[in-house]
Amino acid sequence: MSSDRISPEQVMNLLNRFLPPSERALFPEARKYPTTVYANERLFGVPVYIYGEGTKGSYLRHSYYDVAPNERIWQIECGSPVIYGKIGDVFYPLFANGMPTIFVFKFKPEEYEGFYAEGMKTTEIIEVKESQITNLDRVMQLKDSILVIDRHNLLFTTPARKLPEGIKKIIERLLLPPFSLLLTDEERKWAEYLLHLNANIILPSDIIDQLIEKNKIIETLNRAIWEFQRRIMDYETNVNIMRSENTKIYELLSYYGHKFSQLGVEVTNMQKEMIRLRDELTISMKEAESLEDAKKRLINAIDVANSITESMQKLAIFSRDVADTISSISSRLVEITDKAKEIDFLEAMRELKERGRKTKKEETEKPKGEETAVREEEK
Repeated sequence: MSSDRISPEQVMNLLNRFLPPSERALFPEARKYPTTVYANERLFGVPVYIYGEGTKGSYLRHSYYDVAPNERIWQIECGSPVIYGKIGDVFYPLFANGMPTIFVFKFKPEEYEGFYAEGMKTTEIIEVKESQITNLDRVMQLKDSILVIDRHNLLFTTPARKLPEGIKKIIERLLLPPFSLLLTDEERKWAEYLLHLNANIILPSDIIDQLIEKNKIIETLNRAIWEFQRRIMDYETNVNIMRSENTKIYELLSYYGHKFSQLGVEVTNMQKEMIRLRDELTISMKEAESLEDAKKRLINAIDVANSITESMQKLAIFSRDVADTISSISSRLVEITDKAKEIDFLEAMRELKERGRKTKKEETEKPKGEETAVREEEK
């Protein structure tokens, strides 16, 4: 069953063979940078009328770009320009809707104090083929005052693609009994429209409305297709970027996988080292406990030594005091000894003097004694 399916390309080819040409949005690859043309003096302010849609405003400016050697696309900017002339405090509209007003002939140009323009802002942009502007030459020659655009190819002023003879005969047979009895009114109108594509006829109003509506739908769908294609290109760009990023990520993953393997080996070595350090820490803790006991004993010994040192310091202080006392006593004893020696020496000297004096006295007093004795005896 899968081999009998019709592909979308085959469907589009069949439609292109049996249906008349329609407006198509240009794809991104066919678009070119538009060339901007500033306001054309012969087109400025001319009302723009699209057959089947109505007036879109007045011409302001346009830009264009070429999509084929003999095909140019215009982007017409429309607005509602109005030119005023000022006399005193009153503004008179001189130009509106692409036509001069009565005030152009009511006052002379030198009577106006100034001229002002409004509505120069773009309100709508129309994109059409240059070949669809039916009276461009006549407007440029100032023969027509309205720019008429056959956007939906309803006026048949341009040559359209002819139907193949086989298709034309099939449609003619469909319009004849008994096949015509199977067609609805709308299908019959469309069949007649296909037969008269190359004829310069006026189509019924309902056919025109349907054509405009379908062309708008086709244009909207084509623009949606263009938008989808633009998004697809953006997505493809993003996909390419993501692919390159994924390639880089894969490289980084490989690099980090290798690094993780190295880190796993390093972690294993670190675990072994931690086990060894844990064993050493256990031994060190036991040694620390022993050292703690030794420390306590050492602290006690230090306390005892400190107490002994304090006692020795006190004893040393007491010894210094005793030594100072003994030294003072010794010096005192020396002084006393010296004094005693001096006293003994003085006593000895005094005794010697006394003895000498007594001796001298005895020697001197001896005769006197005898005389006194004699005298006493005599008495």
